[in-house]
Amino acid sequence: MLEIGIFVIVLLFILLIIGVPVAFSMILSGTLGLVIGTSGLEIISTIPQRIYSGLVSFQLLAIPFFIMTGIVMNKSGITDILFKFVEYIIGRFRGGMGNACVLTSVVFGGMSGSAVADASGLGLIQTRVMERVGYDRGFAAAVTASSSIVAPIIPPSIPLIIYGSMTGISITQLFIGGIVPGLLIGISMFIVVYITARVRNYRTSTLPNLQQFFRTGMKSLPGLLTPVILIGGILSGVFTATETAIVAAAYSLFIGFVVYRTLNLKKFLEAMNETFLFTVKVMFIVGAADLFGWVLTYFGVTNAFTDLLLNVTDSAIGILLILCLMYLILGTFMESIAILVLTVPIVMPIVQQAGIDPLFFGIIVTVVLSIGLITPPVGMVLFPISDITRIPIMSLAKQCIPFYAALLLVFIALLWQPEIVMFLPELFR
Repeated sequence: MLEIGIFVIVLLFILLIIGVPVAFSMILSGTLGLVIGTSGLEIISTIPQRIYSGLVSFQLLAIPFFIMTGIVMNKSGITDILFKFVEYIIGRFRGGMGNACVLTSVVFGGMSGSAVADASGLGLIQTRVMERVGYDRGFAAAVTASSSIVAPIIPPSIPLIIYGSMTGISITQLFIGGIVPGLLIGISMFIVVYITARVRNYRTSTLPNLQQFFRTGMKSLPGLLTPVILIGGILSGVFTATETAIVAAAYSLFIGFVVYRTLNLKKFLEAMNETFLFTVKVMFIVGAADLFGWVLTYFGVTNAFTDLLLNVTDSAIGILLILCLMYLILGTFMESIAILVLTVPIVMPIVQQAGIDPLFFGIIVTVVLSIGLITPPVGMVLFPISDITRIPIMSLAKQCIPFYAALLLVFIALLWQPEIVMFLPELFR
C-alpha cells in the first residue's frame, strides 16, 4: 500500500514538471493511484465526494470576498490614490520612493490578502514611478515583487484562512498573529531599500505643496480606512473572519460607487468576472488537494512520514526546521494554497506530537511559503512582475537577493523568539 502512495507522489511531480496545472496533477495522480491500488469501484466513486468535501467550510467563504475587495479597489483607482499619498509622505526621503512602494504594498495587502493580486495590481505603476526618479528597473521590479509577499502574512490572509479552516484554529487568532511578523518584514524591506538607495545614490521625489498634500490625503482617506476597519473589527471581536471579508467587500463597493465615483457598471462586471475566475482557481486547488491528501492517508504515506521524521529527531526545533525547509522547497515549485491543503493533514500530527503550537506553526509556515513566492524556479510573484517589466525571471531573482537576506533574518528572529508571533494573539484571546 505504501508503495502505491510513493508512486502517487512521484507521478504528481512528473506531471508538474511537464507543465500540467497543479489541480489537475493532483486529481490525475490521486485517481490513478486509487485505480491501481484498489480492486473495487466503490472507492473510485468517492473521488467527487472528496473534492466537494474539501470545499464545504463556512470559513472558506471569506476568500472570494477578500479577493473581490482587492480587485474592486484596484478597478476603482483607489490603489493609485493611495500610492500618490504615500509618495507625498515619504518620497522626499532617501529611498523614499522605493519605501513608498513597500508601504503601499503593506496597505493594499491589508485589503486583498493575496501577493499575486498585490503584484499584479500595483506592479506597473510602482515600477514606472521608481524608474521615473532614477531607480534601476531591475531593482524597482525587485522592490515591487518582494514587498508584495507581505500580503499573505498580514490580515486578511488567504493562506491563513485555508490553514485555519483545515486545523480548526481560529482564523481571527491567526490574523492577529500575522500582524507583527508582517510589519517586521515590511520594516526589514524599508532598511534594504534605504541602504541600496544610499549606495546607488537614487534621487528623491519633489516635495508637494501643502494644497496638493492635503487634497491627496483627504482623497485617500476612505481607502486608508479599509485596513483600519478590517483590523479593528478583528481585534475588537466585532466581526469573524468571514464577516470581516463581507464588510470589506461592501465597503470597497461603497467607496468605489459613491465616494470616488470611479467605479461604473462596466468596471464592476469586470471585477466580478476576475473575482469569479480567481475564486474558482483557488477553490479547485483546495478541492483537488483535499482529494490528494486523502489518497496519501489511505495508502499510509501520512503515518510513514510521521514515523520517519520522528526517527530523525524528536527535538521540536529540529522538526520545525526540517518542516520549514520542506515548505521552502515546495514553495518554489507550487502555489501556497495547494501546498497547505496537501501537507497540513500530514504534518499536523507531527507538530502536535512535537509540542509545537499550531498557531505559531501556521504563521511560520505562511512566512516561509511567502519567501517561496519570489524564489525561482517558479516563484508565483516573479512571473507577473517579469511580464510587466520585461525582465527575465532569473535576473529579477538576482535583484531580490538583498531582500532574501532580510527575510531570512526576520525568519530567524521569529524562530528565536516565538513571543514575537504569540504575544498579540494571547493579548486578544
